[in-house]
Amino acid sequence: MYFRLNPESILTVGTKGSIICDAFTNKIYHLDSNETKLIIQAENNKKIDDTKEIYNILQNECLGKFYEKPPYILKVRVGSSFLSPDKELNFKKIYLEINNKCELNCEYCPKMNLEIKRSMGCMGCNVFKDSSTSQLSLNKYYEIIDTISNLGCETLHITGGDLSLEYSLTKKIISYSKNKFNNILISLSYKHDFNKFLRLLNENTHLILQINLKDFNSNILMNDNITYLVIVPENQETEFYNVAKKLSVNCIPDFLTFKNLNSNPNLNKNYEFDLETFYHNLEFHPCLGKTLFVSLHGDVYPCPLYRTKKWDNITNKPFINFLDEYKNKIYNFWTKNLDTVNKCNSCEFRYICFDCRVLEEEISKTTNEKSLCNYNIG
Repeated sequence: MYFRLNPESILTVGTKGSIICDAFTNKIYHLDSNETKLIIQAENNKKIDDTKEIYNILQNECLGKFYEKPPYILKVRVGSSFLSPDKELNFKKIYLEINNKCELNCEYCPKMNLEIKRSMGCMGCNVFKDSSTSQLSLNKYYEIIDTISNLGCETLHITGGDLSLEYSLTKKIISYSKNKFNNILISLSYKHDFNKFLRLLNENTHLILQINLKDFNSNILMNDNITYLVIVPENQETEFYNVAKKLSVNCIPDFLTFKNLNSNPNLNKNYEFDLETFYHNLEFHPCLGKTLFVSLHGDVYPCPLYRTKKWDNITNKPFINFLDEYKNKIYNFWTKNLDTVNKCNSCEFRYICFDCRVLEEEISKTTNEKSLCNYNIG
């Protein structure tokens, strides 16, 4: 007797065990090391002992089935099965910085305290100490938008500073971009004058509203096109989750820390799985892959917080020329997925997990370590 997982059942093996991701139901199932050995045996088309309980459990969960002869199973996937030998840049997201000004003095802002680290700082607003006075022209922003949208970029993320201080410029950029991207994101603080941005929101233009945990309550503005980026002080994770359960709004926790983050993989079998994300993470870094950031001065970085790695300045050169020149360097950087990170490369959750290299490098002082995870890989 033989047993094989279904085409939509994706297996990832680690040191401690494995997970099976169901692409149809988006559920994740965690297997221990002994169960994993049995599944690996079956996936290699070896004869199996059909009295083993794990095979019957997986069949009952519609994750696999028994066969009398060795079957050929082609797994479900998205995108091409093979990497092109010519490394073409196919973007998912680009960040455009509009300004670097803000009258607020939030304690976690880079201009106030570089020792405080944010788990999702790239999604919010940030002001960096900067002496430069140059700024990209509106036409330069248009050129970048045209180039990146023609390369298939899905998401444009407009960030600052306080974008309400540059409302006119931001509005022009959004208007120019509305038919060029599937998603347009605008980051503002709850303390900024965000109300005038509400009229710009639609089915593909959304607001990411940064808000402190103490202000995150039932009195906040409800809008389907707003995602709340909730600033969660260190050791107040429980308070956030308790509030989030009570409010029917889209929200993301942005944990603050001086040293470490209390984050574990969710081993519950109801953990959500996304096939497209899985195959992206199989080849690319989960956060930095297919992403670029362009500052208001024309400096190009991997992301808004990765200010230690500057690719180039495009103020006086066409953006497409920059991409041609740096194509291989950028692509090789993107493909440093979690298989290249110590500890992650032995974890069964590596293709569904998140990773912030900026935070990790600030804490571990190396480029390929993982310290912000308490999961014991065995």
